[in-house]
Amino acid sequence: MGVYLSLSSIPSSMAPHEASELLRCCWSTLQDLQGSLTLLEGIGLVDSYKDEKAGVYCLLMNPPLPAESFLSSELLSRQLSNSIGEENFKELKSQLIGAKLPLKTFARIGSKFEDNYGLFPRMHKAKTVLLFDKSKFDKAFTSTSGFSANTLSDDEIKKISELSAF
Repeated sequence: MGVYLSLSSIPSSMAPHEASELLRCCWSTLQDLQGSLTLLEGIGLVDSYKDEKAGVYCLLMNPPLPAESFLSSELLSRQLSNSIGEENFKELKSQLIGAKLPLKTFARIGSKFEDNYGLFPRMHKAKTVLLFDKSKFDKAFTSTSGFSANTLSDDEIKKISELSAF
């Protein structure tokens, strides 16, 4: 698990990392790192890929399953039970999942996302188009002062107004 947490701390990017950097980050030898990655792949936390032509490896970090999904997986729960013992497994499962509320007799009264944030259902079906002048966009974001008073032309403002009007 330490290898997973160590690798998760590396900023995600498409920039390649040297193997030595990964070994330093994980405080591991290559053999130990490979063994750890094999175990992490087995439980779905890491996927490994290799580009044969470029000779590049890619590690895809997957988020852990929620406790209920993990413990309801026959394979994963059996392995955990074998690792920590049946009694400890039952106690852990009880703590993480616990008894479920009998929600069959309840009606959901919470508000929806759309209600809280002023969105209307028809907006979800609307097509979205993004129009902008790249040169003005680049100029605004590369300037030291940030946005200028007016970065859009009148025509661009009109197009945006037309697109956003329902």
